[in-house]
Amino acid sequence: PHMWKELFKNKNLPVNYFVLGGDDASKMHKKLKNLFKKENFLGCNIALPWKKLVYSSLDLVDPAAKRVETINTLIKEKDKLNGYNTDGRGIVDSITKYVNFKNKNVLMIGCGGGAQTVPYYLLKKGIKKLYLNDIKKNKASDLISKWNFIYKKKGKKIYSVKNEDFIRVFKEIDILINATPCGMFGIKEKSSFDLSYLSHLKKSCLLVEMIYNPSET
Repeated sequence: PHMWKELFKNKNLPVNYFVLGGDDASKMHKKLKNLFKKENFLGCNIALPWKKLVYSSLDLVDPAAKRVETINTLIKEKDKLNGYNTDGRGIVDSITKYVNFKNKNVLMIGCGGGAQTVPYYLLKKGIKKLYLNDIKKNKASDLISKWNFIYKKKGKKIYSVKNEDFIRVFKEIDILINATPCGMFGIKEKSSFDLSYLSHLKKSCLLVEMIYNPSET
């Protein structure tokens, strides 16, 4: 809310941004439905664990979000409610000013909610290889099954990586993305790999942190 309120204030827009929360899925759905009906409703962000809550109620879902059936942004356009997933686009766009993705090897650790559309936008930037790892093996395999068909069309492939393969893979990685909750404010989860492995990375390797609270993890 602080970020959005400051933005609207700087743009001199009469827009209010507030948090709507709850623990009951049916009550949350009802609250959102009531919001959608209001004429002055512009849109909202959807946070965990509600990213699939209103998916079936939308008029339009952008292609990346449709593939993973997860949305984090709703925008009301005329009488229609459209859904988007901006996680992948946001992280990839923020990296672009630091590195050229063309023919780069990328390792993403963590295949949960925030990582779902990242493979799609990485491929659009022309990466060479994508390696995925998650502490829960099924999460990596599920994400691979969602996007591997697009990679195959481009003559590329997504690889699943086990922790014991990290040292070997680290040596060829150009971009390492942390998409795990490790380091997030209030989360006690430890790193899924021995941090000494980082010494095997290329000196030119770009380390990317998807967590933004705190700003330094």
